[in-house]
Amino acid sequence: MTDSTESVAIQEAIPATSPPVSKRKPYKKRESSAEKKPSVPALAKQIEGIHILAATITGMPEIALTSNESALLAGALITLAGEYDLSMSGKTGAAIQLLGVAALIYVPRALTISTRIRADNEKKETG
Repeated sequence: MTDSTESVAIQEAIPATSPPVSKRKPYKKRESSAEKKPSVPALAKQIEGIHILAATITGMPEIALTSNESALLAGALITLAGEYDLSMSGKTGAAIQLLGVAALIYVPRALTISTRIRADNEKKETG
C-alpha cells in the first residue's frame, strides 16, 4: 500500500459522525458580590456596633444608637449609595467587615485590660 491509499483506508475506517458531545447545562451568570444589593439589617448591625464601640471608647453612652436608629441610617445609606452608583467590590467589603467585627470584639477588651492595668498601677503607687 502506498501512503495515499493508507490515508484513504484510514479515513474510511473512521466513522463520519463525531462522538456524542456531553450535554452541558447552559452557562448561568452568577451575581457577583458587587452586584448584590446590600442588606439593611446587616449594615444596621455594623452601624450599631460601631456606635457602641465609639460610646465605649469615649465613655459617652449617648453616642450609641438603638437598633431602630441604626436600621433607619442603614436604609438611608443604601439608598444614597444606589442613587450615586457607589459600589464596593466583594473583597473590599469583606475586608472592611472583618476589620469592623474585629474592632468590635477586641477594642472593648483592650480598653478593659488597659483600665485594669492602670488601676492596678495606681494601687501599687499609693499602696
